[in-house]
Amino acid sequence: MATDARPFISIITLNYNQTGFTCNFIESAKRLIYKNFEILVCDMGSVEDPTDHINALQFEKVRVLRSNTNLGFAGGNNWGMKQA
Repeated sequence: MATDARPFISIITLNYNQTGFTCNFIESAKRLIYKNFEILVCDMGSVEDPTDHINALQFEKVRVLRSNTNLGFAGGNNWGMKQA
């Protein structure tokens, strides 16, 4: 009996006061053929909490993680990898 041995992957995306663009990205990710993944939206201290907007997309593969400070591109991605 064959099993699906595809690895589970975490897709990390950063958000900083650009919730609309992040939501567009998530909507496009719904069309991915590969299904064994999660999306970690790492918010880098945005003025407005994007969680409600992102959760309204009703995509169970998405987790919103909020940092109190903007860690920049490299720091934010490293922080996201630690969360994964």
